[in-house]
Amino acid sequence: MKVKIETIEQLELWDYYSPVDFKLEMLNADGLPFFTYPDGRACYEANIYVADKLRTKSLSMLTRGGSARTCAFKIVHLLNFCWAQKIALTDLSDQWFTLFINGLLAEKKDEERVRQDNRVIDIGRQCIDFLEFIQGFHDLTDFIGEDKRNQIRIEETKIKQVHHRVESYKFIKRHSSFPSPNSFKKRMPVSESGTKQIWSSLPKQSKEKAKRDSLIFQLLEQTGGRRSEVANITINDVEEAYASANGETTTLRVITRKQKNKNSYRKIPVPLILIEELKRYIRKDRKRILKKKSITTEQDHKYILISLTTGQPLKVDSISSIVSDWAQLAGLDERIHPHLFRHAFITNKLKEMLLEHNEDYSKDEFRKFLINTERYKTLLQQLAGHSNLYSLDTYINLVFDDLAGVNKTYKAVALNSAIEVFQQELERLEHQIDEKDITPSEFLARSKELVSALRYDISIAKS
Repeated sequence: MKVKIETIEQLELWDYYSPVDFKLEMLNADGLPFFTYPDGRACYEANIYVADKLRTKSLSMLTRGGSARTCAFKIVHLLNFCWAQKIALTDLSDQWFTLFINGLLAEKKDEERVRQDNRVIDIGRQCIDFLEFIQGFHDLTDFIGEDKRNQIRIEETKIKQVHHRVESYKFIKRHSSFPSPNSFKKRMPVSESGTKQIWSSLPKQSKEKAKRDSLIFQLLEQTGGRRSEVANITINDVEEAYASANGETTTLRVITRKQKNKNSYRKIPVPLILIEELKRYIRKDRKRILKKKSITTEQDHKYILISLTTGQPLKVDSISSIVSDWAQLAGLDERIHPHLFRHAFITNKLKEMLLEHNEDYSKDEFRKFLINTERYKTLLQQLAGHSNLYSLDTYINLVFDDLAGVNKTYKAVALNSAIEVFQQELERLEHQIDEKDITPSEFLARSKELVSALRYDISIAKS
């Protein structure tokens, strides 16, 4: 029996009292994790800890759970350990905590370790933070800290960081039981051949799933968005993008990470063809699914990507599972994750920028060129959503590896994405007409729409 994590829907927490507006400001906590022990008792310490982190803006509820959910699924390991050992959190000692960490390291499934060393360290650090909260919550002395008198002894290391030539420091907490960190493992972007295999295999699924998964595929590939950003695209975002196609480059708004509990957005240039496919899905397939699940117009949450079984917004973790299943469907040996599409997107955009200038830059020169050229700096931040451009170093290395020995010729950057989506949609239409899913007249009408949208994208690229 294990500790259960449920979510509290439609919840608001008090935030602070505004002496200006003479009212109590509330905090949206919809989907806040709630812990209960196997005997039905609420784990009040864990529940208060997560709520307190949310209130102090250390955690967010972005994408129906956000970092609050991630935090919950880390500390639940410690709660389960204490429940199994029949000890209170406040009775933990250095020996007990060592046993807990060793258990995380030793756990196996099908003869393979469940989690790598870095994941165990990540869980351990969150649990240390939780135990420090418990020390203050219960007004304990000598419970956890660096001094030898403490029940649980930890070490704190000061690490220097440099961002934009500005030095800062952060403090990393460790326990003697933590393993050494794994060396960094570079994850390569999805290969072109891999994406083609995946796209060709999507129609093997049911019609409803194939249509929705095709949109997930194209959104990941054409926006380079994080899975949370793709999951949060709404009908309003699509309508706004369609309205922007008035002789200008079509841009799709995506929500980025919350800062101080406020949403921030960026706009990504996308082909008009993609927006028209999204509008078509909203108008027909999505509407049909909601009707089947008895979700009325008033109850519509407005998120584009939905669960086929419930009609509710597609969860972020579900996108990971769907993408992972594509590899098996396509017969690929490699593991596929949504973030690999993002790697491919950013790498390709950097490659296009390098080829556009047809200069023999070294890696360092190209990096300086990007950072010191305001136009490209703004464009990269808009496309990638990176506040710190030094985090693009990995992608710059991939670009130079990929272009070694390649003839550098300028490519029409704006047309690449449009032509790719056009070819994908034409391939899908051909499959539908072969399977008699659409009539010849529907095929002709859709083909005309695709050609019209492609012409628009060509005209924008030429202007």
